[in-house]
Formats: sequence, C-alpha cells, structure tokens
Amino acid sequence: MGKLKKTLRKKVNPEKSNKMIYAVVAGLLLIFAAIFFLSTGKKAPENKKGIMEDTLSYLKKTAGISEMIMEPEKNIIKLFYIQDSRETKQTDYKRITLFAGMKLSNKLKNEKFIFRLIDGLKRDPHLVIVFQNGKVVEKLLEK
Repeated sequence: MGKLKKTLRKKVNPEKSNKMIYAVVAGLLLIFAAIFFLSTGKKAPENKKGIMEDTLSYLKKTAGISEMIMEPEKNIIKLFYIQDSRETKQTDYKRITLFAGMKLSNKLKNEKFIFRLIDGLKRDPHLVIVFQNGKVVEKLLEK
C-alpha cells in the first residue's frame, strides 16, 4: 500500500496542476465576461428616428452622398448625391438607394417607407421608391 501512494505522488506534478487550474479559471472568467457584456450590450433605440439613423448611418460615409434628410413622421428619406465627373468608376446611387430601403424596411416591419434619390445640384428627383417589409412595393419615378 505504501508503494502505491509513492507512485501516485510521483505522477502528479503539483506545479503543472496549479498552472492548469489557473488556466481553466482564467478561461472560464473570459467566457463569463463575454456572455455578460453581450447580454448587457448596446440596446436598440426605441424610437423610429433612432432606428432610422442607426440603420442608415453607413450612408453618411458613402462617397458622393452629400446629405440625408429623414422625416420619421412621414416615413420619407431623401438622399442627395453629387456625381463626380472625375471618377473613373461611377457610383450606382440607384442601387445604394435600393439596398438602403430594403435594409430599413426589414428593420421596421409593416411600415411603408418612401426613398427619394435627388441630384444635389439640380434638386431634381431621379428615383422615388416605396418599400414595405423588405420589398419594393412600387417605383413612383425613375429617370
């Protein structure tokens, strides 16, 4: 019996087992911290204007879009663009408007949104599209 205890003591290295315990505890702390931060993270805004601004905030960084006016009470978004003639690759603003409308209408279900794509220099609408539930309901104007 005494010989068996000696062999068990030799197999377990106390320094390595302590390091393993520390590693497991640190890993568990990281996992629980990640779960905590994900569950208490940034909540979506409750008002329609906040949702519209959050969903379409990427358009402000898009080259060529000079201004974006949102009217949440009327569900109208106006995108003003300025086409740069010096660019070799022309930006497809109609496609940008189409994807932005789909994205917003998926976010706010059961509401109709009117997107207007307007030339910033002429103040002339080029495209007017109505979206609902992630789909194009109708195109009112397309030039």
